[in-house]
Amino acid sequence: MKAVGDKFGRLTIIEKTDKRNGRNLIYKCQCDCGNIVEVPSNKIGIYTNSCGCLKRETSAKQCRKNEEKTHRKQMSYFGGSQITQIKSDKVYSTNKTGTRGVYFDKRSNKFIAHITVCKKKIVLGYFKNIEDAIKERQKAEEKYFNPIIEKWEEHKMVKVVVVEETREVYVYIDGKEIKVDELEYIPTGLCED
Repeated sequence: MKAVGDKFGRLTIIEKTDKRNGRNLIYKCQCDCGNIVEVPSNKIGIYTNSCGCLKRETSAKQCRKNEEKTHRKQMSYFGGSQITQIKSDKVYSTNKTGTRGVYFDKRSNKFIAHITVCKKKIVLGYFKNIEDAIKERQKAEEKYFNPIIEKWEEHKMVKVVVVEETREVYVYIDGKEIKVDELEYIPTGLCED
């Protein structure tokens, strides 16, 4: 049985009303934020833990988290290529050769070297031994990735400003202000869409 003064989440029961919701009594509760709400007894502490402020806060936090994730993803692309991927040395657990962009093709019984640049897969060749395939992949990384990384280093963000009140994000690149929602990626002339 619930009593006046009992606390459930952010709600404190302040009064038992004469109202009912089916078989359930309705209690007048005060939320920690100061709002007063009426809640059926079967919902207090189970489905209802606040006046609604908890859900709004949680939703706002999740929204900000999703916006930050989207922002980080937008910022990781440069010239049509994902900088975090091309700078990474990570080899996926499914890769059996130990080298990114090199795999064994059972049909041809050869190693294939490939590289993806500006969302386009380039097959570098078929090789009888893995060493030749790895060398070809490394040459391709120097040819395709290094110029993108160098340009990114020249143009990378100097300053990021977040306006708290409006939650707008501005990026300053070489002194030029760019509002993030207007920024798809920074063109470099390396890739054609």
